Amino acid sequence: MKSSPIPTFSGSPALCLLLILSLLPSAVGIAQQEDLQFAASSGIDGLSLDSASLSPRSMLVGDPLIVIRCNVRNGSKETLTGFVSARIAGNLTDDDRYRITVEPQQIRSCEITVRPLIPLPDARFEVEVSLYKIVDGKEVLSVVGDEPAVRNVTVFRGPKLPVVAASALGLEAAPPLDWRWEKTDPLYTYELAMASRVDGELSKEAIGLDGIQFPINQNDWKNTDLLMLAEPAPLRDAATVGTLKSFLNSGGRIWVMLEAIDTQDLQPLLEPNQQLRTVDSVQLTNFRVDSTGPSIQEQDARVDLEDPVIFKRLMHHGGSVGHRIDGWPASLVMPVGRGELIITALESSAWIKPRKVQTSEDPFFQSDYELRPWARSIIDTVQAKRATNIVSLKDLDYPLERIGNPVVSRGLVAAILLCFCTALVAMSIWRLTARDAKAMGWIAPGLALLASIPLVYLAWSQKREIPAMVSLFQWVQLESKSGAMLRESAAVYLPRGTSMDLQSNLLGYAAPDSKIQSGIKTFQTEDLQSWRLSNQDWPTGTWRYQTESSLPDLQAVAQGEFNKDGVLIRLPTNLPSKLQNPVVAYTPGAPVLGAPVTDSQILIDGTFPAEGERWTLDAIVGDEQRRRTAIYRKALESSDRTQTLSRIVMGWTDLFDQGPQWNSDIQRRGVALVTMPLTLQRPETGNPFTVPYPFIDIKIARDGNSSPVFLEGTGRWISQSSNRAESSLEFRLPVEVLPIQVTQIDFDWDLQAPRRKVKLSWLRSQDKTLVEIIGFDGPSLPWKASSTDPALLDEFQDGLLTLRLEVAEDQESGSSIPWRIRHLRLNVQGMTKPSNPLKR
Repeated sequence: MKSSPIPTFSGSPALCLLLILSLLPSAVGIAQQEDLQFAASSGIDGLSLDSASLSPRSMLVGDPLIVIRCNVRNGSKETLTGFVSARIAGNLTDDDRYRITVEPQQIRSCEITVRPLIPLPDARFEVEVSLYKIVDGKEVLSVVGDEPAVRNVTVFRGPKLPVVAASALGLEAAPPLDWRWEKTDPLYTYELAMASRVDGELSKEAIGLDGIQFPINQNDWKNTDLLMLAEPAPLRDAATVGTLKSFLNSGGRIWVMLEAIDTQDLQPLLEPNQQLRTVDSVQLTNFRVDSTGPSIQEQDARVDLEDPVIFKRLMHHGGSVGHRIDGWPASLVMPVGRGELIITALESSAWIKPRKVQTSEDPFFQSDYELRPWARSIIDTVQAKRATNIVSLKDLDYPLERIGNPVVSRGLVAAILLCFCTALVAMSIWRLTARDAKAMGWIAPGLALLASIPLVYLAWSQKREIPAMVSLFQWVQLESKSGAMLRESAAVYLPRGTSMDLQSNLLGYAAPDSKIQSGIKTFQTEDLQSWRLSNQDWPTGTWRYQTESSLPDLQAVAQGEFNKDGVLIRLPTNLPSKLQNPVVAYTPGAPVLGAPVTDSQILIDGTFPAEGERWTLDAIVGDEQRRRTAIYRKALESSDRTQTLSRIVMGWTDLFDQGPQWNSDIQRRGVALVTMPLTLQRPETGNPFTVPYPFIDIKIARDGNSSPVFLEGTGRWISQSSNRAESSLEFRLPVEVLPIQVTQIDFDWDLQAPRRKVKLSWLRSQDKTLVEIIGFDGPSLPWKASSTDPALLDEFQDGLLTLRLEVAEDQESGSSIPWRIRHLRLNVQGMTKPSNPLKR
């Protein structure tokens, strides 16, 4: 029986009084220290900069993030406002400012983000921090004596981190008093997190967010790959939840340990088609863990513990299980946007054991615990690099290509010439009918003169002086619950040096081109959601900048509905214009063009795969279409697994007006690339429908050995191979159509295998036998066929069909001609059966 944490005394009252009196001086001292903290002032009446230091949120890897934390003191008896200014020493063209208001006789802390030098110094550099007061409406630099009050913060470059992590793992319990002998458990959430990093050959260094307010600006998360979360407070703050959802949608990972977190708190982070519920909690001391990672020995899969651990048994929809205990998920991965939400339902202490041997002498690569053998597969799931942006705004040439006078439309020139020719023919027929062709001698030149007038005007318009303009490429990432993120890559042309401000009332930031050397580029944060970028002398010519803004009130989701022709997708109507050239990427590696039905509806039937040079259904492809095609291909044909897109609709619209605006009369042009989540609705029971191939996911079967024919991470087939191959692939229907009564399966197989025998079979799940579908000897042309085999159709009723692909050796010895697969696609027709077998 544990003793009470509150000590009791059985001795005399005098002893109790003595103990109480012995505690009083220290308590009084603490109270006086808080009161004296302000009294120990520098004696300056007004605002003064007490201290400046490097914030732990700073990260000097990748795109560096430098955050300076400052304490500003107000020694007067009235509320004062000033500006904290920071810049890297020696950088005379950048100035970052934060507007701060301090109450009388108070100290207020603030954090200011400092734009880095490119490139950063290798070893160390200093950040100069100063304070400006507002006196009679003017900014006055704070001084001490006759010298400016400038504080220098020295920043040292640390080692490069392959995977940057942030952690909020809870606070460790206070150690017991010296005269108590209670057992104190380690903070197991911390030990598990550190063990996973050390076992993954990563440093224990992490951004500490324990017990503090999470940053809500996405710029503060740009270098963070992983958030390890074990405390519930951040999930109960609306602003933080929105930030975490944006972090997931942009490719980040969040590892949630469920010890102190309720699954209900995770609901705002999930996609609309995902669910997660806690059924109950049980205590375990002896159990076996089944994992999807590499096979391990039976004794390594079993866990025997002295103290019971808590296991929350979960029910989920829309996730994949990595570890199981008695069929219940112990680890779960829920894809959210381009990121992943990783959930561990088993208490953290069960995943680890005391480490026997340290693998490094560096303390940052040492931990007291290590992962159990069955738990090591979670390293690759959690400690992974964050997906980068699908479009690199800094390297994008689109804004520069739109600078200049607009190119004359080919259609307009063709229309003018067509009108001239039509008028000429009509007048000729008229005069021939009147038997007076001589009049054509002056009619024809007159028509030519009339036609030349608009052509001359169009030519003049190309040579006139280019006006001041900003060319914008906007990437708007719409999200289902947390609003949208608007990112801009912009190019500005100025015919002469100009003073102007870029202003915004949205949470975000702006990054001007570091090559701009004229004037001082000042980025000033007014409050949480107001900032401006100013310069008294923006340079003549063309220069660039990037911005990022949060649009919390802009939400849009595309909704898909199955019908007999395919999937009818309803597009949101709160966009600036009709969505142009929409592309749907529901499964990895299978983007497809949408055929317009109405202004707000498109049909996906698999007829128009988006590949090669076809990324639009327009009959005439101009320069603008070629520029957009190049962006589509970069986004959707990447060979990087972390860049793969799924469950989204992409398209082009006019510019969004919510973005930052210049306060000068400057021409604005550009286009917005919009990405939005796609959700599917369950068809009505008994209604016939078609599932096109872009909505059928392909996975490598885990049972048996498979040759590397299909790249699951990107959804692409290998370009070519000279070896024989045998591969088992699982074709999975969307869960929204299950259970299904399949009526027909359409096969589309494009395979070129000269002098080789190939065979396609399906696996009967009952007896694990293969049933041949088709075989070829040296195929070179695509094969298309339909099947209504009852046994094959019944196999697909649970939404999973395993196909076996076999490619034999070259039939001529000593020769090996490469073979390749362009695609293997299935279109499935059927009807939805009742989800409840008792319902008719």
